[in-house]
Amino acid sequence: MTNDPESAVTVRKGDRYRGMGCEVEVTRVGANWADLKVTQYRGAAWTKRQPLPFPDDWQRLTRGDGEGESLESADFTVHPGVTWRQIIKDSGRSQMEVAEAMGTSAKHLSQIVNGASLPGLDTVVSFSETMGVSPEMMWRLVCGYRLDLVLGKNDLTEDYL
Repeated sequence: MTNDPESAVTVRKGDRYRGMGCEVEVTRVGANWADLKVTQYRGAAWTKRQPLPFPDDWQRLTRGDGEGESLESADFTVHPGVTWRQIIKDSGRSQMEVAEAMGTSAKHLSQIVNGASLPGLDTVVSFSETMGVSPEMMWRLVCGYRLDLVLGKNDLTEDYL
């Protein structure tokens, strides 16, 4: 993936990548964008439109790469706030609007999406209801992150903020 048009990689529907600490599948391709299904290794999934070319640190998976291999076996972890940030961005709403709808302070939501604070169960449920996502999935992200830290996995949160 490079900005040099001479060496640009062709992106097609069905192509798979590892990027953003997630598995990424191309679902549709335009002239200078691709629609993606992004799946985090703890089960969270969302769609997004990504400009082309993809970032240089995305690893293209070839047929057979990752088959039978789960991202759960990854030796890294990412704060759930990274996922929350993307969900908010994809919704087109501001953090302020989301915090207000959740009944929490904008400061608290900012601390979560910036990886400075982990949300409690009530905040997870409120976020899930506000954003229309599964509270079980969001809670799994929080618990999985905490467990990964205890297990000594490398925290790559800073790379995604």
